[in-house]
Amino acid sequence: MQVLALTDALVFLQIVALYMVVSRLTRLESQLRGVVGSGPAAPRAGAPLPTGVAKPTSPRAVAALAGAKRSGLPTAESLLPDAPKKGFRTADEWAPLTPAELAVAVRVRDWLGAERFSTVPNDLLVTFIRGYAYRADWAESTYVFLERTLTWRAERKLDRVIARTMPNRHTFETVCPSGPVGFDDEGHMVSGLLTRVVSYFCACLHCSTQFERISTVSRT
Repeated sequence: MQVLALTDALVFLQIVALYMVVSRLTRLESQLRGVVGSGPAAPRAGAPLPTGVAKPTSPRAVAALAGAKRSGLPTAESLLPDAPKKGFRTADEWAPLTPAELAVAVRVRDWLGAERFSTVPNDLLVTFIRGYAYRADWAESTYVFLERTLTWRAERKLDRVIARTMPNRHTFETVCPSGPVGFDDEGHMVSGLLTRVVSYFCACLHCSTQFERISTVSRT
């Protein structure tokens, strides 16, 4: 009975965690839809930097940004040195996008174009926006590295990997069950989470034994 109670508790915690994740993603998605739905705006040379982004002061940085503005798009060569802003604090992963983050999203959309911007997965977009928030050239570095990633993914056709049928998928799902896998004699739902945890520890024990054997052979 204790095992059944533990299984029910694990399933309940999974449901609660999933609900929290979905609710947060829904809020982020609604914010990003507002950015996409505002229409493609042409990048302006004198567009103000997002809140909290320091303006460059060194001659080299000013010249680099001026060159990027003339070409219309930021480049890796026009980025400032990779250094954190003074007093920077990382944002909570689950927090909604701030006005400054939304301003960066707007500028990235302007540079990528509304059509290409709309194809970027929301989690990937948020990762880049918050991942480069520590930089003085926040919006520019977000665009440069995101565009480079999108190009790399497109060249290798990574988006098609998910649609590909995995060989021996049935065997994999049998060995590593995920989610509800059936019901016990009393009608309680049984989740595959406990099975995966046990399999994981068994695999760790097996690997540990193999490493010990390798060490023994090496000593002899």
